[in-house]
Amino acid sequence: MPIVESHVHIWTQDENYPFAPTLPDVPVPTTDATAEMLLEETGKAGVDHVVLVQPSTYGWDNRYLADSIARYPQQLAGVCLVNPLDEQAPEQLEYWVREHNFHGVRLHAVRPDSASWFTTTQTDRIWRKAADLGIPVCLLLDLAHAPMVEEMLKRFPEVDVVLDHMGRIDVAERPPYPVFSRFLDLANYPRTYAKVSGMLHYSNASYPFTDTHPFFRLAKDAWGPQRLMWGTDWPMLLDKAGYLPRLTAVRDEMPFFSQTDLEWILGGTALRLWSFAK
Repeated sequence: MPIVESHVHIWTQDENYPFAPTLPDVPVPTTDATAEMLLEETGKAGVDHVVLVQPSTYGWDNRYLADSIARYPQQLAGVCLVNPLDEQAPEQLEYWVREHNFHGVRLHAVRPDSASWFTTTQTDRIWRKAADLGIPVCLLLDLAHAPMVEEMLKRFPEVDVVLDHMGRIDVAERPPYPVFSRFLDLANYPRTYAKVSGMLHYSNASYPFTDTHPFFRLAKDAWGPQRLMWGTDWPMLLDKAGYLPRLTAVRDEMPFFSQTDLEWILGGTALRLWSFAK
């Protein structure tokens, strides 16, 4: 089974691709994290395919990812961003999908004071377009947003929905995990998927980040391995861990994942949603 990385970001200091950040708490990069740098890392780690996720620092201009996918179609697929508050968002989404081969759109709903747009009829138009195009909606959310996400899942049961970074877990939470349980309840919707990703953001431990393990085990119990997918969030937090340890932490250090589980989590699940040129 090929290994598929489901969540990375890339960017370049090339002035042909100017930054246009949309999240004020995410700093503008000052160094490169190019497609070529990424593929060097994934090649050394034995990763076959990668799903690029448009970084918020490029805003709604998905050109750098589009150009990278065009250069490396056998290795790369992509998830784009569109402005959910723009009346032309559905048309923009169709453009990036049909003209530039993106397969997925990401919506940011990460702060309670800025997520009121998420369940509006304006946002419905993006979900409806995603359904028409047959692409997944990927969500960056906080655990507190689980009820809001559930509302959209009820409205659009035909859409595949990928939940990024385990809902941004709080490793300080203890059993019976009342907050994380609200996120786990989203597994009751059969077209939801969860990414085993982002552990470096939330772990207070060194490798292999064992304080995150209870949450990943609960996710396996809720979704099953066929709806979990691994991602590194490269190049974030490289000072904490390089690329390969983010793979081995899941592949080698989580004994509750069987070999069959890992075949799904490290590739099989992502290949249900994304395809790559032969």
